[in-house]
Amino acid sequence: MSISPGTRLGAYEILALIGAGGMGEVYRAHDTIRARGNGGRTMTRSWLILVLCALVGSVRASGHHSFASYYSEDQTVSIEGILVELDYRNPHAFVHLLAQDNRGQMQRVSAEWASPARLSREGVARDTLKPGDRLIVTGSPSRDPAEYQMHLKGMQRVSDGWKWVAGDQFR
Repeated sequence: MSISPGTRLGAYEILALIGAGGMGEVYRAHDTIRARGNGGRTMTRSWLILVLCALVGSVRASGHHSFASYYSEDQTVSIEGILVELDYRNPHAFVHLLAQDNRGQMQRVSAEWASPARLSREGVARDTLKPGDRLIVTGSPSRDPAEYQMHLKGMQRVSDGWKWVAGDQFR
């Protein structure tokens, strides 16, 4: 999104492009309303507001990190384990389980879930899962085989059959 010098955005007149990068463009602008009576100086406050407008207007939705950089999204694994902790926090909740690895050793496995806001909209609250719950978790494994982590795609509580599936808001 480029803005030409002389373009007006509300009370702001674009003077020049200051810089551009992956997150957006920054412009020097003149506040035509607040500048009256002060000799036409460009005000710092006005410039900061325009920086925010330029950033918000040009940030792409893909600016969020890619799970594919951390997890093998083309693979799926399932594990069964005991919930140790539900870390219900931004930007993503984590489910921490104790589960056996392929050598039969107990390992703490961390499964990166969705944001608490999304989980809340889908009916998942802080107290939906409790330590001690036996869970079957499905997801994409970490790209680093030494890490016991996964990107959670689905989960079922063994005791009552409660389920959560990524993208399924109508269980």
